[in-house]
Amino acid sequence: MKDITKQEQKALSVISLIIVLFSTANCYTQKYDNDFISKEEYNVINSVLTNVNAYIYGITDFDKDIAIFFEDESLAQITRKVGIPVTISDNELRNILNKKIRKKIISKIYLSKPLELNSRKLNKNINLTDSYDKPKNLSNNVKRIIEPIIIDDVAIFRMIGYLESSVHILKKEEGKWLIKYTFNDWLILE
Repeated sequence: MKDITKQEQKALSVISLIIVLFSTANCYTQKYDNDFISKEEYNVINSVLTNVNAYIYGITDFDKDIAIFFEDESLAQITRKVGIPVTISDNELRNILNKKIRKKIISKIYLSKPLELNSRKLNKNINLTDSYDKPKNLSNNVKRIIEPIIIDDVAIFRMIGYLESSVHILKKEEGKWLIKYTFNDWLILE
């Protein structure tokens, strides 16, 4: 059996290191490959969080529980939880969230997965954090958000904080995303 020379050992070490680095890089790219938040989805996030200093957890939430609000034909699950600001009537809401739009929203909710946010694409007043449940982050009211769901000119955006979870329904008008309806799917009053 032939002994391995020091040069051959070094070569094997370098090759092993390259394989490990390639594998690690490949795993990372597979994790986020083809998974990104679009420019239009960032526009929705920035529209909702335009006038506030916000702390946002750096990975989107992918909870499926809000689908129930869009499954109800009468939208009673939404209209009875109305919040502020509301700029349209319940009937106008029903027209915006017609059956076809709601089906697509539900589908996107069930297909949602965690995505990494890019701080360079967010307004300067939005700060990303690496945790949402540490005591410091709870006191700063770090919010988790879903990836905005956009169907045509309608968007759904959810923010989950320490004391509340709000869902915003936006409509694109003249190139800008405007909040038309907001409701709290849960709220804790202190």
